[in-house]
Amino acid sequence: MKNVAICEIDNNKITQYIADEIPVIIVKNFEKESVCNTVRRSVHFFLKHNSPKLGNRFTETFWQIDVLPSKVMTDRIFRTCFIFCW
Repeated sequence: MKNVAICEIDNNKITQYIADEIPVIIVKNFEKESVCNTVRRSVHFFLKHNSPKLGNRFTETFWQIDVLPSKVMTDRIFRTCFIFCW
């Protein structure tokens, strides 16, 4: 089994990768670079002006951020930010 799949936007290929349980699927040109940069700037602004808030994501607004563990060999920065608003 492959650990990583790289493809263009193709629903059939992506569906097949999911069915094959490929753990990492990278979709090239998924969104325009300008949209990605706008989202990144917005998240950085939000994080700078809001302290972490823990809570129940089903009953209140809170956010969490996940960062790739330290000492991982990569030249990319992977961050995931979830903002739950109800």
